[in-house]
Amino acid sequence: MSKQDRARTELHERLDDTMGQDAADTLMGYLPPVGWADVATKRDLDAATALTKAEIHAEFGLMRAEMRQELRSGLSELRTELQTDINQSRTDVGELRAEMRTGFANVEARFERSLRQHLIAVVGTVVAATGTLLAISQTFG
Repeated sequence: MSKQDRARTELHERLDDTMGQDAADTLMGYLPPVGWADVATKRDLDAATALTKAEIHAEFGLMRAEMRQELRSGLSELRTELQTDINQSRTDVGELRAEMRTGFANVEARFERSLRQHLIAVVGTVVAATGTLLAISQTFG
């Protein structure tokens, strides 16, 4: 048993002898279980609270700075991705336009070939019909 515990026990016994068991227990209950040097004062608690508040404020400041940095970094990455996507879309649109021009040129070329073939066929039919009509008119004519 420590010296302090022994002293508390002796005090309790003397109080018990003088005031009775209940009063001794009540009075001992009001005494701190440790020496007065180990008891925190209101000033000690205020100082610790102030320190804790300062630490919390500092921690929140760091957290805000980290969050701002992460947000800026994330926005920067998003901006880069968006710009890349826009550039890719422009490239894709340019390629699509080129393909459409090529497709329209091919359709136009096929249309012109088909028109020429039909024109030749019509002219040939007209020439043949004219020749047939001339032949018939000379025969019956």
